[in-house]
Amino acid sequence: MEDPELEWRPLTSADAEACAALRTAAEAVDDLGESYSAEDFLDDLATSGLDAERGTLGVFEDGRMVAMGAVHARTAADPVHAMFFWATVHPDRRGRGIGAGVLAWAERAAREISALRYPGAPLRLQSPAYDAMPDHCALLESFDYRVDHYDLGMVRPISPAEADAPPQLPAGFELVPFGSEVAEEFRVTHNEAFVPDHPGTTVVPPEVFAERTGNSAFRADFTFGLRETASSALAGYVLAYHYEADTQATGRRDVYINYLATRREFRGRGVAAALIGAVLHAAAGQGFDTASLEVLAEHPTGALSLYQRLGFEARRTFAVYVKDLD
Repeated sequence: MEDPELEWRPLTSADAEACAALRTAAEAVDDLGESYSAEDFLDDLATSGLDAERGTLGVFEDGRMVAMGAVHARTAADPVHAMFFWATVHPDRRGRGIGAGVLAWAERAAREISALRYPGAPLRLQSPAYDAMPDHCALLESFDYRVDHYDLGMVRPISPAEADAPPQLPAGFELVPFGSEVAEEFRVTHNEAFVPDHPGTTVVPPEVFAERTGNSAFRADFTFGLRETASSALAGYVLAYHYEADTQATGRRDVYINYLATRREFRGRGVAAALIGAVLHAAAGQGFDTASLEVLAEHPTGALSLYQRLGFEARRTFAVYVKDLD
């Protein structure tokens, strides 16, 4: 039951600074490796997958935000609408049942949003939990969530010398810098590479891909494709972000590899390694300190072993919990 002394309401753009302050306070204790700014919140609020009125929640005590949560719709229910949920409770307000209240809200909100977007489709809610936060895991389990899979947060240092070492491209391929003229080709490549082999992935329509490349953290100068010259086909692509809030919190400049995809017919030819090499080379040239990414612990395409060979090390493990909602 919701505490009557607390105010529970949807979030608006006016809450951006309060959201950032809450996430900063939580990160200082939780060490998720995820800093969050007011601008990041505004980017999230503007995405088509987020119904701000029904799918966001702020919890306030005496005018101060003490918790927040959001549920995100997917681009398809294929065959299940697998919505995402995340939440944060201020460290000095934990243990009061607020987290349980936010989770109960999320299930209600997910049902309402899913019924509007995909009437009659089966619904699943999924949420990550850092394995070093046992209370968070226990809360999800108390609501009958189960672990579906594990994601690894990986990091690799970038050497200044890599600025002088252009990526080694496989024979017969050329590097394609990102730009508006190739954006649609990148989107199609993403769908053809991700959807068949990445569990839970749904097709990305043009407006959603535009949101990803219009995000304030997006780095077009660190985003590349690799084209086979003989066929002119885009064999794969990498999409990179830089979160300034992380730099302010840690003092390090990190390039985050948000997506890396290779079409099936081009796998095993060094495409992915060349694309990562291109990111590292470009980032080193601008003085970046690290590169980071997340990957399924048991990835169907063997991506984990590739990242390990390229010098990435796992720093954090996240259990992704799921629950089917009737």
